Amino acid sequence: MNKDLEHKFISEFQLHQNIIHKVCRIYTNNQDAHNDLFQEITIQLWKAYPKFRGDSKLSTWMYRIGLNTAITLYRKSKRTIKTQDFDNVLHRIETTDYDDTEEEQLKIMYKAIHQLSDIDKGLIFLYLEDKNYKEISETLGISEVNARVKIMRMKTRLKKNINSVSRDELELLKKDWKKRDAEFPKLSYNEIYKIIHKKSSSIVKWIFIICIAEFLFWGLLNLFIPESYLEIYEKFNLNTFLYVTQGLHYVVIAIFIYFFYKNYKAISVIESTSVLMKKIINTRKTVNYYVYYNILLYVVLSVILNAIMFSNSELLMEAFKPKNISIDNDTFYRIMLISQIVTFFVVCGLLWLYYRVIYGILLKKLTKNYIELETMEF
Repeated sequence: MNKDLEHKFISEFQLHQNIIHKVCRIYTNNQDAHNDLFQEITIQLWKAYPKFRGDSKLSTWMYRIGLNTAITLYRKSKRTIKTQDFDNVLHRIETTDYDDTEEEQLKIMYKAIHQLSDIDKGLIFLYLEDKNYKEISETLGISEVNARVKIMRMKTRLKKNINSVSRDELELLKKDWKKRDAEFPKLSYNEIYKIIHKKSSSIVKWIFIICIAEFLFWGLLNLFIPESYLEIYEKFNLNTFLYVTQGLHYVVIAIFIYFFYKNYKAISVIESTSVLMKKIINTRKTVNYYVYYNILLYVVLSVILNAIMFSNSELLMEAFKPKNISIDNDTFYRIMLISQIVTFFVVCGLLWLYYRVIYGILLKKLTKNYIELETMEF
């Protein structure tokens, strides 16, 4: 998606964002769920926008994408996209206009909506939006006749849920529905931009968090290393080498953490799509370098430490050979060599598997976002 098209999308979305808020109001029951659904619909609209050719009104297109996304998520996970409990968010009438009868009627009506199916919620939503049968048919992709039949059936189910419902009560519901338009927050251009690029920034944020978690884990683990373990390396005069290496390693990791944080902040800043794509590439490179560094560090240290220890067979026997087991030196030497080689390949394999699973999944998602951006850009 080029910069002009992106600017056009965000500007038009700003004008019609209440449509999405109202879809979320029908299908969610708390602010967090509302925000999550709002973001998901916004992202789906942004992805679909390059294919919008103006065959229908923009608002009709937004209604269609919004409802389809909400219904899909509702069916996938009712725990996440839950039915609205209107008792908790009922519009409060001013004291001077207070009418206990009207408020009770509204409570009953909203409770009845709460019991409708996901499709019927979409129908009542369009009805409350004052959409005619032609607009409802365009939004839902059905014929006008079918739209008329579905609306009539939806009203019948609504009546069944509350025993009866009059035209006046439905008009009262519409009136209350429209009163609440002003309650929705108005997102700025910058806030909308951040939403449509939220997935990329969220992934980079997780990379940053995992890197810090690794740093803290290994740092704390070193505090619990037994003295007997260090005494073995002291016999080979390797303590200084290990302390210096460990210090340098922490410096390098701190640098990587800085770059991961820098990448996260950079992706969070508002730029053009082409610049965002470059930042995604930079993040992928940083992650790859981080993975290569950790595996290479283990390989180099293992080779150096084993080369030094196996070059001094007498100290090796003294440090590792059990005194209560009768075994000749040559056999023990071969066992040690084989065990070290096996350990080396096992640890290398585990490191590779860990980084492939943890960072590989995140990089795969980041690459998917990049491909989507690349498709939209060109």
